[in-house]
Amino acid sequence: MRIKQNKKKIIIISAIAVAAVISCVLVLTQCTDIFSKTPVDTSHYINLDDGLKITLVGSYNGVYMEDGSGDKVDDVLSIVVLNTNEKDLQYAEIYLKYEDYTAEFTVTNLPTGQSALLLEKKRAISRDVKPDAYLLENEVFFKTPMDNMEKVIQVSGVNGVANIKNISDDDIVGDVVIYFKNYAQDMFYGGITYRITIKDGLKAGELKQTNAGHFSPSESKIVSVNIVK
Repeated sequence: MRIKQNKKKIIIISAIAVAAVISCVLVLTQCTDIFSKTPVDTSHYINLDDGLKITLVGSYNGVYMEDGSGDKVDDVLSIVVLNTNEKDLQYAEIYLKYEDYTAEFTVTNLPTGQSALLLEKKRAISRDVKPDAYLLENEVFFKTPMDNMEKVIQVSGVNGVANIKNISDDDIVGDVVIYFKNYAQDMFYGGITYRITIKDGLKAGELKQTNAGHFSPSESKIVSVNIVK
């Protein structure tokens, strides 16, 4: 099925910090409707199944996030996907089918009501033509909402180093697994989700420090914290 679509340009100027942390300065042209707090015309959005929508198809210049490499890329095919489902998205694959190529995108840990900029998995260049089809496959939603446990776990630090503190009055028994994503200007960057693991729990009030190569206190957002006993 062919769906009406507006193609717009995404430009992201990025720099890699010493610890391979991505620092992004974002410029979005002609797509302010995605972030508007007032009702907008959504007729040009591409409706996938289960409340997932493609709100933008465009071209990306900057750091390649999807494989954690941080390589500099130009004119990579990109999309912005919005989760309007009432549940948080755990995983999904999105395909744009062209006459000579099928572009693939993967997104993980996307909270309800949030958008993420996704880059094509094989770094395919952007196209000036509309895809012949848009497909969603292997989507999985969390049964319960993701929980960042902000009243129990405090995450701070500097680029590449994370401080994890138990701010509750109770000891935590088991590994503490923290999931975070790149985030700026009300949008996630990349389908990729990073993970920090603190072994052997945390006593009440205890702080542990660990290397976290993609962590940045200003450009990372914690999406979930799990205690693994």
